[in-house]
Amino acid sequence: MFGYAGKMLRVDLTSGQIQYDTLKEEMINSFLGGAGFATSIIYNEVPPLTPSLSPQNKLVFAIGPVTGTRWFGSSRWVVASKSPLTGIWGEADSGGFWAAELKHAGFDAIVVEGASDKPVFLWVSDGKAEIRDAKGLWGLTTTETEREIKSDCGRRTRVVSIGPGAENLVRFACVIESGHAAGRSGMGCVMGYKKLKAIAAVGDGMPEVADPDELKKLRDQWVEARLERVKARTGMTTLRAQYGRGAHLERGLERHNLPLGNWSLDDWGYDSARAISTDTMAETVQTGMRVPTCWNCPVHSDTMVKIESGPFAVEECVGPEYETLASYGSLLLNDNLESICKANDLCNRYSMDTIEAGTTIAMAIECYENGILTKEDTGGIELTWGNSEAIVEITEMIARRKGFGMVLAEGVKKASEIIGKGADKYAMHVKGSSICEHDPRINPPLALKYATLPMGAYHGKGCPDIPVEATSTQVIERQNIAEVVDSLGVCGATSGRFFSPDRTMTFGFVPDILKAVTGIDFDERKLMEIGERIFTMKRAYITKLGVSRKDDRLPARFSEIPRVVEGVELLADVESLLPSYYNLRGWDENGIPTIDKLNELGIKPL
Repeated sequence: MFGYAGKMLRVDLTSGQIQYDTLKEEMINSFLGGAGFATSIIYNEVPPLTPSLSPQNKLVFAIGPVTGTRWFGSSRWVVASKSPLTGIWGEADSGGFWAAELKHAGFDAIVVEGASDKPVFLWVSDGKAEIRDAKGLWGLTTTETEREIKSDCGRRTRVVSIGPGAENLVRFACVIESGHAAGRSGMGCVMGYKKLKAIAAVGDGMPEVADPDELKKLRDQWVEARLERVKARTGMTTLRAQYGRGAHLERGLERHNLPLGNWSLDDWGYDSARAISTDTMAETVQTGMRVPTCWNCPVHSDTMVKIESGPFAVEECVGPEYETLASYGSLLLNDNLESICKANDLCNRYSMDTIEAGTTIAMAIECYENGILTKEDTGGIELTWGNSEAIVEITEMIARRKGFGMVLAEGVKKASEIIGKGADKYAMHVKGSSICEHDPRINPPLALKYATLPMGAYHGKGCPDIPVEATSTQVIERQNIAEVVDSLGVCGATSGRFFSPDRTMTFGFVPDILKAVTGIDFDERKLMEIGERIFTMKRAYITKLGVSRKDDRLPARFSEIPRVVEGVELLADVESLLPSYYNLRGWDENGIPTIDKLNELGIKPL
């Protein structure tokens, strides 16, 4: 078997049993890998009504056939479960080195079942696994946990772990590897409930590919195309290599894409935006770039920062990317860069999603500004716009579930419901998942994408930079292609997201890569069918939880408060786009996949 490790690991934390399953050819042909494997397992093994925080819920880590090979950016992994944040589909993905090491250790996926009665971590090495005691790790940050495990298991070991935020069951807790976050949907919270502190992997089994010479030839073609793009100054590659993944910020302000004051404002002022820009970061707190950033990464987009003194002092750590600069910066009207770096570091150490954290704090600030919340409610904290010290303090309280942090730890939707008094109108989410930091009002296709994703709003899954002129058909194509990319195990930042004008950066290039890696013929038609199958299964799953057309919408703010671009007021109008989208998807008028569509894709109805 080329490309794949050929085995899946099943770990029952209740009984302590470990099972090694052979990867089936049918699984490969129908779901490819990564997101596809995770989707198939959750759909078929976790009934929709299963409580998210229960031993019966399962947590799936999965990688793709290209992961861990010599292809550029073959570093991605997916984790999926039923979400404790939204109560529906939960999924997140990340890069780093852990995914490649898992492949080299001999596995394509790990299925975690049951729940331990004491803290444990999973050790995976060269085709074997064991459950180890983690009592001494419980309570440590992700940074400390990784350091301790590497000290015990060897420096080559790669570790994904959770921090105190996940241990305390913060609903939007995430999974971290060296500052890389599988951030969305609360997958770290599921780990915390199961008392699974970490998964450590190391191995010497470099995957064998079907045609190494052809893969090298394709790599050379990719390098040539990428260099041409850099020379032409197209794309964000050069900026990312110099400033990291926050290099979009100023462009976001110019394009009216940057979130301002919980999406309630249209302008913030250039000086405020520049104060938290990557230019300012480079001039003040940036110490350099982390090289390499991820397995086989040619971009190196992780900024390193250090603040030596003051209330926001941090030791050298990974700096904030665009989503965090926006969620802890412009969204909160906070122009204190050092405080954003501090909050980012806290979220990474405590394992919390910065997008959900920032959005939840923004909701609380609006409630405070409008008299719904008082100092008595917040424990004396003045939750006002731009109050950087209060923002950092409440972040720590959320992670510890202390005081008012206990409420905000539930995430923006549930927290607004607990607060009551009309707080829900300040909760910016789709299906319980916070709106990402790209404005759907200036981009109707993006609005449609946010509204229809099965896990709620997500900046991945079809690209945040989807063209304004894209049709419903093209939105569907991008959503399906995104499922394929997340099943391959490759990074969008190194692939041109497979939507570039150059063939070596487009989806049409994927069959060639797969053929060279696996020896299997996956033509574009078959790959698109796989992507559609994965997406449709997720939709079918959440409809059994009551999700329908009524939930495929954005917060009212996006259709009531306009962004003004060149004198034109822009509002989001998802409702008018849904009928054609549903029809093209093969769903009924309420957004439910029809039996005919399920049969066409070989999906067993739930």
